[in-house]
Amino acid sequence: MQDTQVRRKLLRYAVILVLIFGVACFLWSQLFVHDYLLWQFSRKYAAIRHPAGTHSVKSHKELGLLIGNSNHVDFFVGELRTYSGPRQDLVKAYAGQEFVSPSSGDRIRVQVLFTDKGKLSYAIPFPKGSPTMECKIGWDLPYPVDKLLNSKYDQTAEYYIVYIFDAGYRVGIDIRGC
Repeated sequence: MQDTQVRRKLLRYAVILVLIFGVACFLWSQLFVHDYLLWQFSRKYAAIRHPAGTHSVKSHKELGLLIGNSNHVDFFVGELRTYSGPRQDLVKAYAGQEFVSPSSGDRIRVQVLFTDKGKLSYAIPFPKGSPTMECKIGWDLPYPVDKLLNSKYDQTAEYYIVYIFDAGYRVGIDIRGC
C-alpha cells in the first residue's frame, strides 16, 4: 500500500516536470526562431555587392523593438563604411539590390544613408510602404543606425551606412519585441 502511494506521488511529480519542461521549451522556441531569422538576415546582408573602394568600419546586427512603439520584432543588419568618390556612384551601385525576407517573403531593399561629419544628410529613397518612407532624415530610423553613426571614427573621411531592415513581425513571447 505504501509502495503504491510512493509510485503515485512520483508519477505526479514526473507529469508536473514534463509539463513544466514542455512549456519552457515552447516559450524558448520563439527566441530561437527570432535568432535564426536574424542569422538569415545576416546571410542576406553578406550577399550585398559593395562598390570597389569602400571599406567596412563597423558592423551591427540587432533584433527587437527597433522602431515604433507597438508589440513587434524588427530585424536590422548594417554597417558603417568609408568611401571616396562621388555619392552618385554609390547610389547606383546599391540601387536595385534587394532580397526576399526570410520570414515574410516580402522584398527588402538595401538602404543607404550618407553622413556629413556625424550627421545624416542623404538617403536612397525608402521603398513604398516602408515604415521610414515619409520620415525626415534621422527621425524614425531604426535606432541601430544611431549606434553606427555615433561610432568613434576619423572625422576627415567620408562615411555612409548601408543596411537592411525589416519590421513588424509577431513578437510571440519574445520580450525583445516589447
